[in-house]
Amino acid sequence: MLKYFFVILFSLMSICSYAQNAKQLLDFVTTEEKGQLDVINHSVMAFEHGNYKYGLKLLKKKMKKDGDFYDGILFQAYGERQIQNLKNAIQYLNKSIALNPKAPIAYFLRGNTYMDIANYRLALTDYKKCIKLDSSFLPAYNNLALVRIFNQGKAKAHKNDFKMAKSELSLLQNCDEDNAGIEEVYFNLGLISMHLNKYYDAICCFSKAEGSEKMKNKSIYYNGVCKFNIKLYEDAVTDFEKSQTNNYRSEECEKYLSLINLISQNKNE
Repeated sequence: MLKYFFVILFSLMSICSYAQNAKQLLDFVTTEEKGQLDVINHSVMAFEHGNYKYGLKLLKKKMKKDGDFYDGILFQAYGERQIQNLKNAIQYLNKSIALNPKAPIAYFLRGNTYMDIANYRLALTDYKKCIKLDSSFLPAYNNLALVRIFNQGKAKAHKNDFKMAKSELSLLQNCDEDNAGIEEVYFNLGLISMHLNKYYDAICCFSKAEGSEKMKNKSIYYNGVCKFNIKLYEDAVTDFEKSQTNNYRSEECEKYLSLINLISQNKNE
């Protein structure tokens, strides 16, 4: 069958980078105590300049003097993860959750750290908890869907896992489409739909993902692949030519265009 003439490499995108910028994490600060806010702001400045050890030192000094507090521990976990001290990061996130068990961001960050060490079962649990606490926490839906696929123990994901992932991401249809990262989520949903041979669903998702400059070229290309698979050859040609113009996967585009030309010639004979 022609639809599988080319091998399609799926590049699912994680939003583990959400709240990876220390300034983004400031949005989740709960303390109103001036001394705590000051040390957090100073540590964030250090983190932003890549001086993670100094930022961690400031936080540890403050908590040694005044005792542990939720936000300080959360930022300690952030700093430890940035320097790949993942075991320490998880320990701090465990502490932060113990102090504030209803904070979705802590579960999300711990889920990301579990993903870093490929402990997908625990990551799955944390993303579910994050969503339970905040049903509009978009990045958790995305990463939960990826965990569904990664949590195999085998080289290839089963179709059922893609179906479950699609179900998780489909919940985002009701979320705020202005939310940061929504285009990446739609791109992932497009890839998953494509894997399930739901090409019209995939085209719809890729079209939404095109709203992001970051995702535009990839989405146009995969839209072309979908249209090729459902024999919308003229529309596929338009997408592949756009991809070539944008220098995205030009060689693959040329192969598809050549094949479409061959199909057209055979029809005319």
